[in-house]
Amino acid sequence: MCEPVTALTAISGGIKTIGGLQSAAAQKNASARQWEQQMELRKLNFMRDQTRYRLKTNRYLQQVDENFLAASTAYGKEQAWLNDQFNAATVKYEKAFEKIQKSTKGLEGSGKTVARLRSAPLAELGRMQAMNVANLTRAREKVEGFGRETRRKLVRANQRAYDQVGFVPMPGVAPPKPDMDMTSAYIGALGSLAGTAAQSYSAYQDSLPSES
Repeated sequence: MCEPVTALTAISGGIKTIGGLQSAAAQKNASARQWEQQMELRKLNFMRDQTRYRLKTNRYLQQVDENFLAASTAYGKEQAWLNDQFNAATVKYEKAFEKIQKSTKGLEGSGKTVARLRSAPLAELGRMQAMNVANLTRAREKVEGFGRETRRKLVRANQRAYDQVGFVPMPGVAPPKPDMDMTSAYIGALGSLAGTAAQSYSAYQDSLPSES
């Protein structure tokens, strides 16, 4: 019959080995749960970043539309003002020309005096037209300069709006997946059980009475 001490040694060793296996399995399960929680948090963070990016992109597009509308409105006013300048100059010239026609209508003959009376209003009309051309040229250059400055401001405003968007979100670095392989733990447990059995058998053999 097996000695009580030997049996207790074997049982104790077996319980210790099984406890070690259970502890190793519990640690791996805990690591797996922690990894799943980290992956879920990574997913939620990525979804949050995507939502923020979409909101920022929508605000950017809205701001670009507003910037373009403001620039178009401002330039449209300048263009309308320039058109008014050209229209006013045209009306002024037509009225001046009609006045000359009326003032020279009754002049007859071919003398120097008649020629001078006819040419003087035309010369005045020419000077007025030259002044109108110079004024309209400056007005057009003013509007063109305003248009260039408006485009520069529009580009800068759109760039500032785009800078608020930031980079396209990417998922964070995934945590390393835990090793769930229990092969080494089982091999170690088998070795421990085998060692315990060997020690128990040796102790049992030593407890037997010697033959004499």
